[in-house]
Amino acid sequence: MGSSGSLQVKVGQSDAAFNDNMQYRVNGGPWQHLAHSKDAGDKSIIHASPGSEVQFRIQTPEGNTFRAGTTRNVDGLDHGRVNRTANGYTLGFEDQRGNGDGDFNDAILNLSDPGRFR
Repeated sequence: MGSSGSLQVKVGQSDAAFNDNMQYRVNGGPWQHLAHSKDAGDKSIIHASPGSEVQFRIQTPEGNTFRAGTTRNVDGLDHGRVNRTANGYTLGFEDQRGNGDGDFNDAILNLSDPGRFR
């Protein structure tokens, strides 16, 4: 979580057949629905204290749950990839066991600190 205490999340264009449920949690709290991977353009703001840890995961229609930033997934692989952009970060997911085709564009979140550009 950035210094503003807000994290803007915008759903990017998915390139997958599944419509994955994308979720987040703050500081190990309960998982909360954010959007679906086919909801490109949808925006949300996550509010938390500056410095809080925000985690993301996806749930596939076939019942798999894959978290980003950890290998504690059913297949032992990290299913998220983070890339820096001019406005923040992009978090891309793979939604199949074994990391599918490895392009990490099955569910996409564009993340930014809305207070950064004020």
